[in-house]
Amino acid sequence: MITINNFTRTFQQSARDNTFLPFGKTSLENTNITVCILNQCFTNFVKSVSAIIDNGVFDVRVNWNLFSKDYSYTLFNGIVDQRNLIFFDGSLFSDNRQCMEYNDIDYLPSLKTCCTSFQPVPQISSPSTKCSNFKAVSSIFDTKTNNLIATNYANFVLSDYYITATWHYVLDPRFSHIFSINDVNCQKAPSGIQYCNYFIGSQNKEFLIQDSFVEEFIGGPNVLIGRIILRNGQTLMEEGIQFSPSNQCQNFNGIAHLQTANVTFKVINQFCCADFDAPTTPSSIPSSTSPTTPPPTKLISQQCNQISTVSIDNNSAKVSTNMQIKSINNDKNEIYISDINIKTSMNISNVSIYVYNFMELVLECQNVVFNSANFTVDNKMIKIVISYLSQSGGLYTMDIFKGIIDQGNFISINGIMYDKNDNKCFKSSSKFFNQ
Repeated sequence: MITINNFTRTFQQSARDNTFLPFGKTSLENTNITVCILNQCFTNFVKSVSAIIDNGVFDVRVNWNLFSKDYSYTLFNGIVDQRNLIFFDGSLFSDNRQCMEYNDIDYLPSLKTCCTSFQPVPQISSPSTKCSNFKAVSSIFDTKTNNLIATNYANFVLSDYYITATWHYVLDPRFSHIFSINDVNCQKAPSGIQYCNYFIGSQNKEFLIQDSFVEEFIGGPNVLIGRIILRNGQTLMEEGIQFSPSNQCQNFNGIAHLQTANVTFKVINQFCCADFDAPTTPSSIPSSTSPTTPPPTKLISQQCNQISTVSIDNNSAKVSTNMQIKSINNDKNEIYISDINIKTSMNISNVSIYVYNFMELVLECQNVVFNSANFTVDNKMIKIVISYLSQSGGLYTMDIFKGIIDQGNFISINGIMYDKNDNKCFKSSSKFFNQ
């Protein structure tokens, strides 16, 4: 239950304009107020309102009319989860960070939210190694027939600065899926794919992964898929319980009722850690251990900094490349493409490399010189395309990489890390494309 106490709203008259208030008054307490907690709205209250809401993202908005003019502001935007109030970006309030400010034109100027009461959280009995890769599976059943109608899945990669994910889901004409991390919706792409990219920063944070079943014009219910809490270097599934090799998964069940379609779904979700970091080197080295022994490396930290790609189009043209990547200050990457070889029966010219984000916006464009090109991009999901002109004037393009770029690491399109064993090679979701 969310309760708002001691609510007041006073109109303060500007010294330049004294036409609104009676002579001699400088302020007027307004009573014509509506307060909405998520989608529950209240009027005619006396300084306090309460609403019962599920764990998830919510906001508090206040609307009022003063002198025939409507006003509306957001007073709080954030997350409630297991009786814990969390800032909208997932930041956790603490003794060292009791107040946080919004930086958005939709909020009141200099709006600040402060936590005024803390409760202790359960402590971890034995810290585990950090989880850096998660897998989510969401199964949807029709409650009338109990038939499985869809299984959606995603891979999540947790780096020092970002959570990235690729959702693969089944399209349904009755509604749309909108996957999100906290209040940030994932980006839609064709053919039942959505891409998520969420900035973490350096603070303790919590992230709720949700699926919204949205009907046209009326919205729809949200279902919780998974939870990640980053606290003091640990990855937790809930306060006091960390993801660990012996406790890898969390499960959430939900009900989604669609009003227009008049159908109810039961949604069974499983969110699991797929890869753990190896234990860090102890601070004190036993005397029997050689000081030259290298520290253990991450189980998933065989970072892929060089790939080869082969692309074949429906005109039997074949493009092969080699790519190298180098991180710059952890937030940018220099990519060098070499050995660009285009085999085609046509005479071609004007070979160029384009880099797109997944909203199809051009980030970089370089002409290919001596079969090579280089450019710099931020940590993000990108698509690299090669284009060329034929002698007859036709323009041809081919994808040569689709995936995630993160801190000097090539990551496949579905979020899975390249490694030296099972995942050395991947096929793209695009036809005629391998990498």
